[in-house]
Amino acid sequence: MLTPVLIRQMAGRTGTTLVMQLVGTSADVTYERTYPFERSYLAYLVEAQHRLARSAPSATSGPTSGVSFADLFLGRVPGIDGLGFEPEIVDMGAAGAVAFDPSCFCTIWRGFSDLVIRSAAGRSDRAPRPRFYAEKAVNGPNLKVSCPVVPLRAIRLVRDPRDVWASINSFDAQRGFHGFGRDDGQSRISYLWFLVRNIADNLGQTLPRHTESIVVRYEDLVARLADEAARIGSWLGVDLDAGAVARQRDQFRHHMTSASEVASVGRWRTDIPAEEARFLWEQLGDELEKFGYAPD
Repeated sequence: MLTPVLIRQMAGRTGTTLVMQLVGTSADVTYERTYPFERSYLAYLVEAQHRLARSAPSATSGPTSGVSFADLFLGRVPGIDGLGFEPEIVDMGAAGAVAFDPSCFCTIWRGFSDLVIRSAAGRSDRAPRPRFYAEKAVNGPNLKVSCPVVPLRAIRLVRDPRDVWASINSFDAQRGFHGFGRDDGQSRISYLWFLVRNIADNLGQTLPRHTESIVVRYEDLVARLADEAARIGSWLGVDLDAGAVARQRDQFRHHMTSASEVASVGRWRTDIPAEEARFLWEQLGDELEKFGYAPD
């Protein structure tokens, strides 16, 4: 069964695309290698499992409108037979809501893993069987994996939020539209408040109990890619090729907003107003000092 590796970012523009490129240099790691590497199969499957126990109104009227998948499976919808599940397999919960046992997700993930591994074997008899599945994770369902027999790995990416802010604004200007959770028409200051709250929430979020994690600073990643590749590779037990990532740099030039990765560090000193830089540090500095960041 594949072990999920979540690339956990505190906000956009923290190096997730670079890390996906890096872990993708190992044949032991699988994911859909199409930029921007955001096909979230794990998140989809987790959400599907959660919806088994969640009631959601149907787009159409009828006997299944407003009932959960669990109600259908258990035969609680008038006129529709259940699938023969026994009530003992579900946890009714304190409020009487149906919640499928975590083993349901384990079964789903095992089936997905088998498909991926068989597909890899079919492409080449000599190709190694993948052991890990990588996926970007930001407040998504993939952070809600509830099966203890599916061990999680998490690469926790952090970056100076002042550089994050500078990079987000530059990237949005470069592509001609807003992203990263910014609504159309939302003011710069309103979005800045939103980003601060989002970063604070992400830094304070607890990963699932059965998660093994490693912290990677963006600044270290771009300054010493080979060293960080060796450290992450050792943690995963795979060989990662920093040189292969460097050779692909021109293919990802459109993703960059600085002359080089190294030039993107400390850009806040010239790229954003001083009052915005002070505000970001005042709001987030106490937490960020734990990762070695300083106010100046």
